[in-house]
Amino acid sequence: MRYLVTAQEMKAYDNNTIEHIGVPGLQLMENAAKALYEHICSLQYGKSILIVCGVGNNGGDGLALARLLTEDNYSVTVVILGDPDRGTESFKVELDRLGNLPVQYLFYKDFLHKSDERYDIIVDACFGVGLSREIVGDYAATIEKMNHLAGYKLAVDIPSGICATTGKVLGCAFRADTTITFAFEKVGMALYPGVIYSGHIIVADIGIGEESFEDCEPQIFTYTENPMELMPERVPYGNKGTFGKVLIIAGFETMVGAAILCAKAALQMGAGMVKVICAFENRSILQSVLPEVLYGSYKDIESSLLWADCVVIGPGLGKGEEAFQVLQKVLNDRRLPLVIDADAINLISAFEMLQDLLKNYEMPVVLTPHVGELARFAQSTVKDIKDKLLIVAKQLAKEYHSIIVSKDARTYVVAEDALVYLNTSGNCGMATAGSGDVLAGMIGALIGQGTDPYKAACLGVYLHGLAGDKARDIYTEYGVTASRLIENIRGFEDCSV
Repeated sequence: MRYLVTAQEMKAYDNNTIEHIGVPGLQLMENAAKALYEHICSLQYGKSILIVCGVGNNGGDGLALARLLTEDNYSVTVVILGDPDRGTESFKVELDRLGNLPVQYLFYKDFLHKSDERYDIIVDACFGVGLSREIVGDYAATIEKMNHLAGYKLAVDIPSGICATTGKVLGCAFRADTTITFAFEKVGMALYPGVIYSGHIIVADIGIGEESFEDCEPQIFTYTENPMELMPERVPYGNKGTFGKVLIIAGFETMVGAAILCAKAALQMGAGMVKVICAFENRSILQSVLPEVLYGSYKDIESSLLWADCVVIGPGLGKGEEAFQVLQKVLNDRRLPLVIDADAINLISAFEMLQDLLKNYEMPVVLTPHVGELARFAQSTVKDIKDKLLIVAKQLAKEYHSIIVSKDARTYVVAEDALVYLNTSGNCGMATAGSGDVLAGMIGALIGQGTDPYKAACLGVYLHGLAGDKARDIYTEYGVTASRLIENIRGFEDCSV
């Protein structure tokens, strides 16, 4: 796992490193500059460098970089964005250290009127993670001019104009080819649109590590490792019962595809046995497409619940009276971990009685709403929650004592008293019908194999995204389908973000 930190957390870790561990701030700045310098030297793009420096510590990083590059015979132009007399102490020290080195200086107003610029590399050291207000006026014009210059674009710590906590653009933002971020990746660089502006992200060790957390551990993490290291153990002496019996309640008479996709995904994820309860009209279709699964009708609910290790309910279930009765029976049972998806979420949103049953359910529950379903579940609108998905998910996780998988371009997994998982695998090709049915089946299969439900939700989302990335690499983002996601739930040994 890899931590993602907010602006407030990063400020605390920086202060802890300086004040409690005893690493001087100027030493951290020199370490940052060295990481930037080594990256530029590795590029071999040319020797003409433009560095635009604000008057805060981000600008100080840029000035320290300018000194290292100039000492190595690079041709460096430094633009000072702001009043140097109002700079931080570290900025002033680094400006003084440049001394009489042959650096060309430009005030930003002069830079805006130059028309003959030609640089191999443009470095953004304007504003760091502490930026909290919109960039306007000449400052915005400076960043826009940097964006329009030809050359390789490198951001220092975070692209200027991107909120380190939300990923939002604060007025305007620098568009980097690469961002070298220090100590930990920032949350805003993993969220849209921040991820687009950040380009390729390199995390550089500058002397701030987990020992700097003290009593303030980051609250958000992501997976980037080989997923096979996270999968449940596959014991060699196991049998089909050992690897989980997953009951899938899905597939109203006009929605058989959802049941097929969910069941196929559960099988592909390694579930030992899968049973599908669906409308009677769908049985022959399911038998012809999925001979590996068991089948049952809505009349079989009680006996099937006794058989199962985990229940997935909702894909293509419908929202009629029969679906309501089935969901009510499942919630009244209270003995099995549940994955609740799609129509089942909408039913719960519509009926207070079902909400009460969910609040009193005694085993772990994973709910997998997309933004529209999350809004209905929260008795709100998409417009009102779109910019606060994490806040809403946290509220619902607490209210319903459940694990919330808030599905969007970036998916959150939220549970009471647990770190927040922010998924960084996947792509826009996965915005296709049936993708959520596949995810529900994957999470159910992991729970059936004994994985802790919270971890199963996190891992399921990660693997789902990796399968989407593999499908994209084969079919392009235009050709990803839910069936192709299932095809690529395999061979993860060489996959990671």
